[in-house]
Formats: sequence, C-alpha cells, structure tokens
Amino acid sequence: MQFDSMILTLILPVLGALLIGTMGSRWGRNSAAVVASGSIFLSFLVVLCNLWQAWPNPVARSVDLWKWASFTLDSGTHDIYFGIYVDALSLTLMAVITGVGFLIHWFSTEYMKGDPGYTRYFCYLNLFIAAMTLLVLANNFALLIVGWGGVGFASFALIGFWREKPSAAAAAKKAFVMNVIGDIGLMIAVFVLFQNLHTLDYATVLHDGLDTIRLDSSRGQWLPLVLLGLLVGAYAKSAQLPLHTWLPDAMEGPTPVSALIHAATMVTAGVYLLVRTHPLLELSPAFLQMVAVLGAITALYAAYCALYQTDLKRVLAYSTMSQLGYMFLAVGVGAYSAAIFHLVTHAFFKALLFLSAGIVIHAAHGEQDMRRLGGLYKDIPYTAWMFGIGGLALAGMFPFAGYFSKEAILHAAHGHIVLYLIGAVVALMTAFYTGRAFFMTFFGPQRVESPHLPGGPTVISCTILTILSVVAGFFAAPFARFLTPGPEAEGFEIHTDFTFEGIVITVLVAASILIAWALYGKGQPDKFGRNVTHNNFVRSGLQVDAAYLMWANGFRDLGRLCAKALDKVFTTLLPGLVGSSFWGMGKSLTETQTGQIRHYMVSMMLSVVVLLFYALLVGGGSLL
Repeated sequence: MQFDSMILTLILPVLGALLIGTMGSRWGRNSAAVVASGSIFLSFLVVLCNLWQAWPNPVARSVDLWKWASFTLDSGTHDIYFGIYVDALSLTLMAVITGVGFLIHWFSTEYMKGDPGYTRYFCYLNLFIAAMTLLVLANNFALLIVGWGGVGFASFALIGFWREKPSAAAAAKKAFVMNVIGDIGLMIAVFVLFQNLHTLDYATVLHDGLDTIRLDSSRGQWLPLVLLGLLVGAYAKSAQLPLHTWLPDAMEGPTPVSALIHAATMVTAGVYLLVRTHPLLELSPAFLQMVAVLGAITALYAAYCALYQTDLKRVLAYSTMSQLGYMFLAVGVGAYSAAIFHLVTHAFFKALLFLSAGIVIHAAHGEQDMRRLGGLYKDIPYTAWMFGIGGLALAGMFPFAGYFSKEAILHAAHGHIVLYLIGAVVALMTAFYTGRAFFMTFFGPQRVESPHLPGGPTVISCTILTILSVVAGFFAAPFARFLTPGPEAEGFEIHTDFTFEGIVITVLVAASILIAWALYGKGQPDKFGRNVTHNNFVRSGLQVDAAYLMWANGFRDLGRLCAKALDKVFTTLLPGLVGSSFWGMGKSLTETQTGQIRHYMVSMMLSVVVLLFYALLVGGGSLL
C-alpha cells in the first residue's frame, strides 16, 4: 500500500468526528470544539504543503491504497481500489473546503456557544468535511458515490440539527429526498459506465476510455444515459432547476451550516462533478449546450426570486442558486477554469455574507426578517462593512473578487448572445437585491433593542474572508495557469483585462446599487410589498414546491383509491363470489340426490356410455 500525505486530509476529520462522537460528552464543550477545529486546520496545512509542492506546474497522481472490491464479469475479474486522485482541480477544491471549513468551525465556537447540542454539532461538521473530502479526492466513480452519499447524509443531519423544530425536520427530509434523486441518477451513470468500459478509475475512463467510447458503435445507446445521470446528480446536489427546492428551506439549519453547505462545499459538488468529467461531456456538444441553457435559466429564476425575499438568509440562499447557475453556464460553454474560479471566489464572499448574516441574526435576537431589522450599522458597524464588502463582491463590482470571476464567465459566453444577455441581466438583478438586503438591514430607523455584540472568533473569521473577497480576484491568471498547465491551457485562460465592456457592466452594477439606496437607504417601506398575491407567489419560488406537492398528492390519492378498490375486491367481492359459487354448486349436487334407484341407474348407464366413447375416440379404440 502506498502512502500519500493527502490521505491525512480524510483521516483527520474522520478521527475528529469519531473522538467527539464517542468522548465528547466526557471531555466537555471546549475540548470538542478544539478537536474539531484542530483536525480541520491540520488538514488545511496538509493541503497548503501539497499546493506549495505542486505550484505552479502540478502533476496529477492517482494512489491506490488498498483493494476495496472485486467484480467478476464475462470479460474477467475487475478490481476497485480505495484510492485518491490528486491534481490541480482536487487541490483547489480541498484548499477551499478545509480553509473555509476551518473558518466556519472557528466561527461556530462562539456562535453556537449556548446551544445544548454543541458537541453533536461539531461531530456533524467534521463528518460533513470528511465526506466532502472523500468526494473530491476519490480516484474512481465508485468511491465518488460513497462520498456523494456521505455528503447528503451529513447535510441531512446538519440541516435538521434543531430536530425539535418541525420546520427544520421537514427541511432536512426534503433535502435528503431531493439529493437521493441525484444519487440515483449518478449511480445509474456509474453502473452503465462500468458495464461498458469495465473500469471506474478516472485515469482510465476519462483518458484511455474516451478512445474506446469513440470506437464503440453502441455508444449512442448508452452514452446519453451516462450524461443524463451525471446531470441529474449534479443538478440535485447543486440545487439547479428543477431539483432546487431543498436549498431555500435548508436555511432552517444553524447559520454556520448555511455558510458551509451553501458557500464552499456541498452545493459546489455538482460543478466539480461536471468539470471532473468534462472529457465525457465534450463527446456531446448538444449536451453541453443544454447545460449552459439550463444554467442561465436557473440563474435568472433564482435572481428574480431573490428580489422579493424578506428573509435575509433566503435572499442569500437564492443568490447561491443563481451564482451556481453562472457556474453551470460556464461549464456549458467550455469555460471550466472560469467556472472553478467563480466557485472559489463565491466560496469566500458567500461564506462572508452568511457568517455576517449570522452575526446580524444573533444581534437581533434571532430575527431574520429584513423588514424588522434596520439601523444596525450604529451598533455593529464593522459587521456592516464586512457584509457590504461581501455584497460588492457578489454584485460583481470592480475590484472585488466577484468582478473577475463573473467577467470571465460573461466573456466566455460572449459568442452566445442570448446566454450573455441573460448573464448580464442577472448581474444587474444581483447588484440590486444585494443592495436592498444591505440597506434594509443596516440603515433606516433602528428597530432592534439591545442588540448582542459579536465575539472575537466570529469577527476574526469574517475579517479573513473579507480580505480574501477583496484580493482573490487578482490571482485569476496564475490560477488559470495552475488549473490547466501546459499547451492545452490555451482554451482555458481566464479573461482578466478591465475592458470597455467591463467598465460598462461596472457602471450598470453601481447604478443598480444606487437605485437600491434610493429605495431603501433611509428605511423606506419595502417597495416589493404592495402586490401581496404576486409577491407571495415569487417568494414561494413561483410555487414549484406547490406543484410538486400537488403532483405527489395526486399520486397519493390515486394510490389510496386503488388500495380501497383492491381492498373491497379482496375482502368483500371476491370472498362473496367464491362463497356463492360453492354454495350454488353444493345446492346443485344435493338436488341430484333424489333417493330414486332408477335415477341412479340412468346416471350409471350414461357414465358408462361416456367412458366408452372416450376410450374409442380419444384412446385410439383400445380399452386396455
């Protein structure tokens, strides 16, 4: 068995979760927080060391640790190993997962301090990081499925952490069900791949296997099923239309959980999956075009829904869904580096926004409705500045990180005029609803009495994320070269020039923010609250949930109707019919018993005649 230092990034979170789960109640709350945070910080250091060694020209390596399973097919015995695959893509995501994950752990030590489930919370956090690490580092599709399912289970536990709340329990179940749909799609894709290529190793499937697929005359029958399965898995995990309904409800979990799931880790798994398997996707240009179109539609849909939200966390949730739509659009137009770069910058500024929102909610005694907030700049000005910087990065304002990653995606979509226009419109909508959330929360009359002030770990975590949200964009070019080294990087460069087009978009973004200031900067009533019917319709996500519920209730009612019908058939009609039949037969037989000897003699003679005819006609004329 070979050893690779990156395996420590998986072992450390697992070990932390096991120690907290078994010994946390004896150690106490502080010890559980130290073990959880320390294990993730050590994992982050391991990733940094590997990044340092790999920069700027990483060499991919696949390390098989031990034989995990064997399958015997007509083509022979095939082994599947438990192993890791380390390249620029996995190192990038691991840096984000462990780095942002550590900051969220550190933030949680203060934010969750008074919660009775403190140790259980950190056990779940470490379990989540471990599952996400397995998902990213897996060197084959079978191991990917394990990490994929582990992330779904851990997110179920974290979203439903406050299980005594019916809304949290319902949100956790919805997230689990929607993710299972994606799991099924992914498993179907993997099974079909294995059936046709007899291997699940990335190195084989995504390189040597491509030639086999091109030469396989039957690929037209099974390759679309593989691509569709991958898409379903990615869409469910990354909350894209129409498998998105779990994401806004996932806000029922603690705010640091929202930052962990919605910013840097779980929801980006779908983007990672499609970028990892992009050689397969490129075998079908039509499929890539569909990914781009659906990504653009999702971005527009989520941005429109965010415009009308009044819950601060739900604004950020729909914003996450919209930004993920940008990433899928980038994947669809072949801008894989731009998609991953936006994934990285989004992790920084969206984690900052969620954690800042957590400070706001804590200060406002649990209030999340922006209409009941306001004036908080006077009490928590530093948080307001951090939230504002995160909002500017989200809006795509120069020179913050979000500008560079969004501009790279829009530049890549320039040859697709409709997609480009949708992306530009979404950018303006994003700037407006971000400004609306900022001004409604921090400006206007003060509505929160005796707000709680944030503690040290919460402020320091957000400060680090604020710095990253400002400076990360300037590393776009070296990041692109690192992600795709060599001659093949030509088509994967990230556009970073501040062009006239960029100036125009920046001016329009600034104008959108100024409009938001004009409407909400002085505490004016919510301008999106007048048409109650329309607003409730949009706030509910255009009633997609209700449509699903109606569809599910229809099948449930049909099932109940069928069950009642079958129950009546098998418990009433069928027993009655059988009983009546036997009763009629018995009655007919009793009527033949007349007591008259001549009747019996006639019956015997008729029976003999029938037997004779049978023997002569059927038996071939022989009675023997």
